[in-house]
Amino acid sequence: AEALGGDPALDLSDERALAGLAPDVVVHTTPLGTDGEGRAPVPDALLRPGVHVLDAVYRPRRTDLLERAEARGATPVEGSAWFLHQAWLQHLRLFASAYADSFGSAGPPPPLVEAAHASMERALGSWLGLAEDAPPAAGGPIALVGLRCSGKTTVGRALAAAAGVPFVDLDDDVAREAGVPHVATIIDRDGLAAFRALEERALRRHLEAAPEGPPMVISTPFALSTPFVLSTPFVLSTGGGAVESAASRALLSERARCVWLRAPLDLLRSRRAADAGTPRPTIAGDADEDEFTALDRRRAPLYREVSRMILDVEAGTPDDLADAVRRALPL
Repeated sequence: AEALGGDPALDLSDERALAGLAPDVVVHTTPLGTDGEGRAPVPDALLRPGVHVLDAVYRPRRTDLLERAEARGATPVEGSAWFLHQAWLQHLRLFASAYADSFGSAGPPPPLVEAAHASMERALGSWLGLAEDAPPAAGGPIALVGLRCSGKTTVGRALAAAAGVPFVDLDDDVAREAGVPHVATIIDRDGLAAFRALEERALRRHLEAAPEGPPMVISTPFALSTPFVLSTPFVLSTGGGAVESAASRALLSERARCVWLRAPLDLLRSRRAADAGTPRPTIAGDADEDEFTALDRRRAPLYREVSRMILDVEAGTPDDLADAVRRALPL
């Protein structure tokens, strides 16, 4: 490195001057060779068996320099791999920092880190034209939909804990952003339309891709601003009425794998009566029975529209239901 970079008088076109050099690694960092424009100014004399040749150019993947290196017995290292790993190292630092409170000093569990890495490789690889080499698609976010009291939060927490991924309760997220203890406060104070707007914005923050380029990043769960790879898995529990917004349905359909937790109305009524202390706004009707009937009639087709899986909650315990989701939609 000192001989090549420290001597301004060294002429790379002078093969006699290069004859005494025996580098282990040759790194090309100019843009020459990008999209076939120009030629990397690395002489053939440096391209020998046993030498690793790294080219920072990543379009095209197999640059002229790498072709020459391979033909002369050197080991070529593509710029795409360099680019991806450089991006991943920075992402990992942000990722570990963002989730320090959730995962503690041990950091995020290895399966989640591996899923994030594979996700970044897919997103950047697609952008770089490397899709043919990208690993198979990993599971993205799972969103639980269904009427209130269907168990979305309970099953969602069980599913996230079993898979070792983050859990997001959308209602809690909206309430936290609004600075109130519960979403019922927003609806009572500002009206249902205002709440739906906040709900849609929160859902977009969690699920929508960046506005330009490939769908690489979204806002991280827990209302943090740190970039988070889109298809890194997490579990999202939605509010019962999230599907009533066409924009929210589009986000759920396109950016998540939805599971409808379907339950008999009598079961929901009994659960509501047993949980009378939890603030729950009245959305339709003056009595729970009327409300559940009205909401089910209006929302059931919308739940069906966005869902990849319908799970009857009477089929088992929350852990049983979480296991069923994991088998059908691996995280």
